[in-house]
Amino acid sequence: MKSAWRFTEYVKPVCLPGMHLFPPPGTLCKVAGWGSVHPVAPGQFVWNIEMARALRVVHVPIIEQAQCAAKYKDQISRRMFCAGYTEGGRDACQVNIF
Repeated sequence: MKSAWRFTEYVKPVCLPGMHLFPPPGTLCKVAGWGSVHPVAPGQFVWNIEMARALRVVHVPIIEQAQCAAKYKDQISRRMFCAGYTEGGRDACQVNIF
């Protein structure tokens, strides 16, 4: 970057937990991004994914670490945690907000 960020009412730093500190299961967290706007089945690869044109946001609960590790097998390290709903729906990959 050529210059430092200027913090304003709209531009603020993000507070992150310390290393090896995870929010308790059930804690609601906010996920934001420009992800896919249509659901894609887990494990399915789609070449032409329609991405959001505007930043989208969803609130999802933290999932208990053992439950997350059991579901995703070797894909989750001890430095990661999961958030979402066990019944599916809104998540960090497909934010369906209408």
